[in-house]
Amino acid sequence: MIREATNVPSYFYGPIPDKCWLPELPADWPGVLCPRCDTAMREGGFTSLIDYLFSQHPRCPYCGAQRTQSAQFGHVFHLDFPPWDDYRGCVRRNDDWTCTECGSQW
Repeated sequence: MIREATNVPSYFYGPIPDKCWLPELPADWPGVLCPRCDTAMREGGFTSLIDYLFSQHPRCPYCGAQRTQSAQFGHVFHLDFPPWDDYRGCVRRNDDWTCTECGSQW
């Protein structure tokens, strides 16, 4: 067992909560839209930029959720990246999408 300097275990005993590893998405994200996207967002009835941008991504083939992230490969130079992107590091793989509801990658 690994212990901190305070002699307290660095982890707790018990089961890991279901889906604790899935991302927590914000309710909205700041952004500026071009006139075409602004019109499409209004006509589509979207009230947040996140909902609009996620609607442009494919549905998850496993659970059907519309909240899928586009895979981004390479080194991340900042931690303030948008929730519709999934930064995976430098190793390129063949899957291009990640579902934020079930965690599937395809």
